[in-house]
Amino acid sequence: MRKLGIIFFAVLLLVGCSTDKQTMQLIEQAESVMIEHPDSALNIVRSIDVETIRGEEDMAHYRLAMAEAMYHNDIDEGLDSLTTLFYDYYLTSDDHAKRARALYQHALVLMYDGEKAKSMYSLIEAEKSLVDSRDHRLIGNVYLLKGEVYGSECLFDNGLEAFYIALKHFEHANLRYHLAYTQYRIGETLLIKEKYAEAETYLRSALDSSLKHSYEGIASLTINRLSQMYVRLDKYSECSDVINLYQEYNIHVECLDEYYYLS
Repeated sequence: MRKLGIIFFAVLLLVGCSTDKQTMQLIEQAESVMIEHPDSALNIVRSIDVETIRGEEDMAHYRLAMAEAMYHNDIDEGLDSLTTLFYDYYLTSDDHAKRARALYQHALVLMYDGEKAKSMYSLIEAEKSLVDSRDHRLIGNVYLLKGEVYGSECLFDNGLEAFYIALKHFEHANLRYHLAYTQYRIGETLLIKEKYAEAETYLRSALDSSLKHSYEGIASLTINRLSQMYVRLDKYSECSDVINLYQEYNIHVECLDEYYYLS
């Protein structure tokens, strides 16, 4: 009878130290719909009772899912403190799939907080966990952000190298929006380097794709850069043609003050 009591106590102790099974299923369910239905993912994660989570590993996993859901729903408030909570855990974790996701998420927050050196360190660490990965979306996103960090520091050659790698992985994953945006960033960087022929090739490709798939934001940015380039090259007819695309495709004009004098 005493042995049964000890066994029963041990089972209770084990259960009490483990995260509720349904809670873990909810986290996994949220992750499965994160990209296609981010609003649903956020609602699922928010429905979780944090009191049912046990252990540092499961808590870090929950916080990672919450951070990703907030990011995909454009919620910035509290995101920096949330990623800091799981950063230290995943930095030394052997779970490379989650480690890469966590370090990328932290790098995003650091980049937009102006902590560029720390952001780059987090991205380099994320890369180490992606060596054997086939997650082309995440790999592409890591290199895309690396390119953004390099570009913000005027390291344009390094930025281009990162953008080209990102482009390759987005092609593997068949991510049209990511491809169009990366083509725009490559074209913009080449324009800064005054490599006009190459810049036009990438910007035109980004424009064609964004018009075809109704990526209004990318189309607007690309038209802006192309018009600037054509003015610089005294190609006013081409400049007029691309600016007319705003009206033809009913595209919202962004940064109008930059090229209003052309109208």
